[in-house]
Amino acid sequence: MNHKDHNLLINRLNLQRSKLHIQRQKLKHQIELLKNQRRIDRAFRRLTFFAGGVAMPLLTLPQLYTIWATHQTAGVSFATWLCYALISLIFFMFGLRNRQKLLMVTYLPMFVIEVFIVIGLVVY
Repeated sequence: MNHKDHNLLINRLNLQRSKLHIQRQKLKHQIELLKNQRRIDRAFRRLTFFAGGVAMPLLTLPQLYTIWATHQTAGVSFATWLCYALISLIFFMFGLRNRQKLLMVTYLPMFVIEVFIVIGLVVY
């Protein structure tokens, strides 16, 4: 092997090393993006759980209290609350069937509260 061939071989090896280094850097960047995406997904799931599983039922309790404690049903639509209850039941059943805990945790409490509102509207 002459000197020229030797230099050509070294240049090719250096080029391959550079390409490998760039590929490694790209992979590291993709891994970081995935880690960040997982953090964002986790935070979004927590926010969704709080909004759906905690805040929505708590925000609906005053309506339930008004109907059952004061027996005031003026301006409260039976059809609307019945539809809300049916929709909550559908989403809960979908979550149950597909093992989606977030849907189950969100819609079961809402379904129970909405059913009690509907019963209160019938009773009072």
